Amino acid sequence: MFSRQIVWGHRIPAWYDAEGNVYVGNDEEDVRVRNNLSDKVSLSQDTDVLDTWFSSALWPFSTLDWKKDDAIFQKYFPTNLLVTGFDIIFFWVARMIMMSLKFTKNIPFNKIYIHGLVRDSEGKKMSKSVGNVIDPLDVIEGISLDKLLEKRTSSLINDKHKSNVIKKQARFSRWIKEFGADALRFNFCAMASTGRDINFDLKRIEGYRNFL
Repeated sequence: MFSRQIVWGHRIPAWYDAEGNVYVGNDEEDVRVRNNLSDKVSLSQDTDVLDTWFSSALWPFSTLDWKKDDAIFQKYFPTNLLVTGFDIIFFWVARMIMMSLKFTKNIPFNKIYIHGLVRDSEGKKMSKSVGNVIDPLDVIEGISLDKLLEKRTSSLINDKHKSNVIKKQARFSRWIKEFGADALRFNFCAMASTGRDINFDLKRIEGYRNFL
């Protein structure tokens, strides 16, 4: 998916010859040995990368100098707690466990704290590709309508969403007011409970700002 594309990901280990035949291996040399291909056969590697969840599944141990000659990995792996939303239990949590068991023979963490999601005011999941994300810094410091619109339309996956984003912007008048960090913190503290989703509404933030 476009919204999951990353340029620094793990490149797909597939090579193609001039006739379009596909060869898979650890590297080009491995591909030639496995398939008995001479140096005269021209090969080009796939330019795309593996799904981002593949790369992020390696996170628990790849960030701790795994396979290097030091004590960081031995000292900090496995960790003891993962804090995450329920929506990526399969995409990320399960894959981290499977990858860790595969490569390290150990689970990456022994406790998982699952919390709710911060959604938009209509209860929809926030997504840059849909254009309904609100940057917490914009709530704290304020932002003009023009800059907010530019932010919300820069990463749309479909231009058809642009008209809907523009219509919804109208409710913000000319800007998002400067509410400050305390009002934002108070909002989350007041609404948070185990497993509960939070519908992020600026009117509620304004109420807490006035209360404070």
